[in-house]
Amino acid sequence: MGIRRYKIFDKDINDRKNKLLWVPILIRGIKDVFKKRFGKLLFSFSLLPLISFIVPLYITVRPELKYMLRRIKFLANDSSFFYAFFTNNLLIFILLILSIFTGAELISRDFKSNAIPLYFARPITKIDYIKGKLSIILLYLLSFSLIPGLLLIIFKLLFSGQLVSFHIFIASILYPIIVALFFSSYTLLISSLSNNEKFVKIAIFFIYLLSDIVFRIIHNIIKNSYIGLISIRVNIKNFASAVFGTQSNFNFSGWYSGAFLVLLTGIFIYILYKRIDRVSN
Repeated sequence: MGIRRYKIFDKDINDRKNKLLWVPILIRGIKDVFKKRFGKLLFSFSLLPLISFIVPLYITVRPELKYMLRRIKFLANDSSFFYAFFTNNLLIFILLILSIFTGAELISRDFKSNAIPLYFARPITKIDYIKGKLSIILLYLLSFSLIPGLLLIIFKLLFSGQLVSFHIFIASILYPIIVALFFSSYTLLISSLSNNEKFVKIAIFFIYLLSDIVFRIIHNIIKNSYIGLISIRVNIKNFASAVFGTQSNFNFSGWYSGAFLVLLTGIFIYILYKRIDRVSN
């Protein structure tokens, strides 16, 4: 009976270790990103959205500055405030740049050095490999979107003594996670398409930009709001309007945009898995 109990205990330990096989990939990726040139400068720049929204948040609790509330429309309520924070063009641009900076070479470099077979020579699965690479980008994206959003909630409590509603709290967690997952899967998929890191970086930025340009051109011709699903930027902002309960600038539900982002994330990860499977065999 004692021997059997030890076997079960050993099996539990091994199962836990197997579930964490992607962690070394994450740790190695974090170290590599910190070694990059201009990393500290980029991370410092990425704090600007948080800093720029702490100031107007402070204005709302200062009686002598109440006159400024009329000029800053997003200070009207918590929904518009957090919507404005998560969808401001600077933050979205920073998330795109962080994706390129932290993830553009994650898979293309492995393809270039033929390191993929070496990964799977160890007890690691393709899912573990993808989880490890995905978590590297996610860590940095969430550090400058999810965490600043939660910090704004804390600052609001400190400044005004009032908590945000449960709806805003959940939205401030759900929205940045889905957007970060999209950007991470999008970045890794493009990274798997070429061994040329410069090409990958340009492609990640260009496809994002092109999606918006194509949307504007077609929308001017067809005048159909659903054309907005073509644009990554439009989907991100429209989804936020549904999550935070603000009025959308587009004539279709923000939940369609959210579902589309989730669908694309799943498709990107599936194609990525197939790419890695083909290279590893």
